[in-house]
Amino acid sequence: MISGEFDVMVEIEGDGPHDILTTVTSDIRSLEGVGTTRTYVRLDEH
Repeated sequence: MISGEFDVMVEIEGDGPHDILTTVTSDIRSLEGVGTTRTYVRLDEH
């Protein structure tokens, strides 16, 4: 369930921060109806 200012939450993975940035800027932001995006990074401990 999403509440507040967000309509959709998406989890994506990449080999590095540049891969994620490219996906957000090239693929997600270009979708019709997407006004803005916010990116939050989650770091996992191994």
